[in-house]
Amino acid sequence: MSDIPKRQFPLQDLLESPFDDESAYEEELARERARRLRDEAYRHKWDTKWAEERARPLSQRRYSFLDEYTELLVRDPRNLRDNPADLERVRRDLVQRWLDQRLEIVSLTGDPLKGDPPDYRLLELPHSPVKETVLLPDGVIMLRLADGGVYLLYEATVALTRAASLSYAKERSGLPGAPSLLHALADKRELGDTVAPAAAENLVKMTAAPQQAEELEGGDRGNVFLEDTEQAIAELWPPSGQSRHSDAG
Repeated sequence: MSDIPKRQFPLQDLLESPFDDESAYEEELARERARRLRDEAYRHKWDTKWAEERARPLSQRRYSFLDEYTELLVRDPRNLRDNPADLERVRRDLVQRWLDQRLEIVSLTGDPLKGDPPDYRLLELPHSPVKETVLLPDGVIMLRLADGGVYLLYEATVALTRAASLSYAKERSGLPGAPSLLHALADKRELGDTVAPAAAENLVKMTAAPQQAEELEGGDRGNVFLEDTEQAIAELWPPSGQSRHSDAG
């Protein structure tokens, strides 16, 4: 035992306070409070900017959020029903085009540590090749990466630019909701003969009301990279039926 370094059994360290005096403790409390206030201010800015864009009529938006855009694209204007098979194909196609750098997706991001406010910026591609795209419940797309990690996309927080929204809807004009979506996104002068008529009024009503931002984990309240698939599943569906948002403040 005499050869074992004394520091290998730091029992005394466990018994001692991490702060040598009261002033150090007060300083740490002040730093923690400053961090909390900074994060709360950032979350408020994020929520406000997100809600402002979602509250605008489609024709006035700069961005089309993937969750809403894909559903409207496949929705039959006659009965307002979605075709699940069409919805899955569109979601996978948009993600694959983004991965192939044939389409740009933006995300509301910033850096509260640097005082960088949230704004819509191009979404960075995963750092590792994607082996598989998995469509999960709650509008979550999980990309399994070649290095064993996963990349999560929350469809409510990532979006297409206006130009990309119009271009893709024109290209997929055979989908049930494409004509009405094009009509709602832009006026007739922009669309020429692709305008469709009737059900656009219902479409505008369905998308005009403001929506509340979800309390998503992660600094950008949206896209996150997790080290492995098990961690991703635990983040999304915690044990005991608890919501992944239950601890959000």
